[in-house]
Amino acid sequence: MRCTVEGCPWPDDPHIPWCGGIPDHAHTNVATHQHLPKKGMGGRNPKSKIVALLCPAMHDLVDNGTRYKNEVIERERRRFYRLWEPAKDHHEESWALIWRQLDDRTPVTARSPDADIRRVDTSLVRYLQEGPGLDQDADDAGGLREYGDDLPELDRLCRRGMALLYGAYRLKGLEDNWRWEMGDWMIDCESLMGEEAYQYFVPFRRDSAMRQYLWVAQSVLPGNRTELSWSHHRAVAHLPPQGQAAWLSSATAEGLTSAELAGLLRPSGERERKCCKP
Repeated sequence: MRCTVEGCPWPDDPHIPWCGGIPDHAHTNVATHQHLPKKGMGGRNPKSKIVALLCPAMHDLVDNGTRYKNEVIERERRRFYRLWEPAKDHHEESWALIWRQLDDRTPVTARSPDADIRRVDTSLVRYLQEGPGLDQDADDAGGLREYGDDLPELDRLCRRGMALLYGAYRLKGLEDNWRWEMGDWMIDCESLMGEEAYQYFVPFRRDSAMRQYLWVAQSVLPGNRTELSWSHHRAVAHLPPQGQAAWLSSATAEGLTSAELAGLLRPSGERERKCCKP
């Protein structure tokens, strides 16, 4: 049966609620239209558009509760409906309770880290050195085109790099996760471009900090990364993997700070000099 609701994006498709796989709600197979932004009292918000099909119970929980949130988000020039639980650590499509691609004309409601980035200039160096020239014609940017078949991968790395740079500018201090992300991004750039990659690292931080991010990410593989701070991992980065795991486990069990852990791993002669007063 054709849907006669005005503005329904799927009038000829069967209306099956998208929330059937979400536990802990009184799910039924009755579909209701979810609007974003909310229609408001009297349904008079002209900007409100139908973006999802939810059962009545989930519709009420999203609109009137605090457990769930939903939005229309843009990724890689495509638009998606996302429903997630803020109390849990969702990573967009990997962990979202609902992640469904929408029509490209659906209005975006989320403010994403790269919301101001509308295009990827194929010369990241020019972008970083001259500022956000987002309206430049990519065809006149020659910096990365010499890599030929690697260009799609380079575009992806450029997008990651610009998002990281925006994050650095907006934060007052560097978060541990940002340091890990930066180190891993540098590894990927090195793997693809070799020494050419280093020209793209210049705008982020001073050389000594960048070298540390890269060194720690190279030395402490993802399997050895724990909930402890990045500084804890820096303290053990010079050890072999088994030694890293053992010391990080001990630091967790004993509640050691990163400074205490680094002190225990410092050569004995240096520890004695640190303890002696001048």
